[in-house]
Amino acid sequence: MKKIFFLGLVSAVLIAGIVFLSSKGGSTPSTVPKDGSSDKKRIEYITSFGWKVSDTPKEKSLTLIPEVFSKTLEEYNDMQLKSGFDLKPLAGKEITRFSYKLLNHPLDKNYARVNIFVHKGKIVAADVSSTKLDGFMHSIEKNDFE
Repeated sequence: MKKIFFLGLVSAVLIAGIVFLSSKGGSTPSTVPKDGSSDKKRIEYITSFGWKVSDTPKEKSLTLIPEVFSKTLEEYNDMQLKSGFDLKPLAGKEITRFSYKLLNHPLDKNYARVNIFVHKGKIVAADVSSTKLDGFMHSIEKNDFE
């Protein structure tokens, strides 16, 4: 009887912990598909992180996700995993990259871009980068530069 009570108590504590952690805003990245079907939807996603971008993409291109990930792509995917994305299920598939001029990056006001990758109307990856030779790249969520 004590064993059943103990197991029930442990289960209740675990469930309460899971509910608590999942209810904390911003504690874990959302894995809910993000609508990337239009410039308006992509820009809404970008601005939800505090970024300001041009109204239309500066560039639009198709990208093939390789079947076998290189070390560089593995590192990029690790960054995406922290943001709730995973490119591995898209291996061998073509995705579209929309590159928007970033207007308010504190380290680079001229060359910074937000890249949004879309597959079948859903955002599947996103990053912030600079096109300068000594540029940078980080997750779309990172905005703590002070």
